[in-house]
Amino acid sequence: MYSPNSVLIVLACVALSPQNAFAEKVVNLRLIPHDLNSASRTMTIFDQDESGSLDRSECERLPWKQDVPKFDIDRNAELSHVEVALRQAFLRSQDSIGEEDIQRANVFMNRNDKNRNGTIDSQEAKNATWPGERDQADRDSNGSVSFQELSAQFAFERGLREEMGIEQVDQNRAKRMLGHFDANNDRLLSLSECEEAPLPKPAGKFDETNDQNLSELELATMFATHRREMGLSLFDIKKADGIFARFDDDHDNRIEVKLEGVPEGAQLSVGSGDKINNLVDLLRFDANSDRVVTMTEVEKRLADVRKRLGYAQADYQSARKLMIRYDKDRSQFIEPEELSPAVKAKRLPKDLIKLADLDQDQKISHAELARHLNLNK
Repeated sequence: MYSPNSVLIVLACVALSPQNAFAEKVVNLRLIPHDLNSASRTMTIFDQDESGSLDRSECERLPWKQDVPKFDIDRNAELSHVEVALRQAFLRSQDSIGEEDIQRANVFMNRNDKNRNGTIDSQEAKNATWPGERDQADRDSNGSVSFQELSAQFAFERGLREEMGIEQVDQNRAKRMLGHFDANNDRLLSLSECEEAPLPKPAGKFDETNDQNLSELELATMFATHRREMGLSLFDIKKADGIFARFDDDHDNRIEVKLEGVPEGAQLSVGSGDKINNLVDLLRFDANSDRVVTMTEVEKRLADVRKRLGYAQADYQSARKLMIRYDKDRSQFIEPEELSPAVKAKRLPKDLIKLADLDQDQKISHAELARHLNLNK
């Protein structure tokens, strides 16, 4: 059915049809796997003669037969697999639905569509945790939510977060906070529940609706504000969250470094670089030397390190790719013997150790490499 050549043929037909304003709009759509898979399902159901296209009589059986002329781009009175996919892409574009929204809708549907009929009905909705308000998702007010409606709701929520400067890491933190401290499972943190939760800012300042509760969106706004004010990158947040996910069993944003047989004043050998191997390595974040590492201490150190090193997220991502490619022994460093292939490929300079090795340990960490890339754009 589908092939890259068929896409080119359809797009060529669009280019040759300047009189068709709708076709000119369609040519700018980007097909994603969901569009092609949806088109495949339609073709399986309606292409009864298995010719690879829907002829006039088969198109008459489509629930959206009135739209057939708009998507018959090449004007041959048939719909190809790609033309059907273009319709799905057009529907997505109307609600700004992206791949992320499709993926989240799939997860939500798999978790909550118990009877597997492709919709979330009123009974299934009772136990579901909705993106936003359920009534908002049910656009046609028929009592159930289709996959398209669900995807549109996820897209709306994503757009709202983007307008407010909320990133996925902020949303994830808000979800975790609700998961651990929402005692009555109403998907809100009351002000009393907020007192139990280790929030970075006063709850009252983010209660936009003045209902004495913080919603997931209000919590995410708090975390986004905190992140920006601290000067933390998304990678800093992910690293801090990863540390506490591993060691903070009671989710209070405090990690007690208890070491049996080691007296309080003893000097411990703490690891260097970006990697946290054990509890002892956490002590590099323990600013007041009380052997209790707090989220505030971790975030402040990460922000200070990033500010001192001076690199952006794009540099960090580029450095990560280079580390994956050239750090053969997975030590989290590029060492002198690993540098030669990168020099030969003209990806890194031969004097990288001299240029980028800030701590003079004769190897380059992820952060040092990111700083070097930032300085040499």
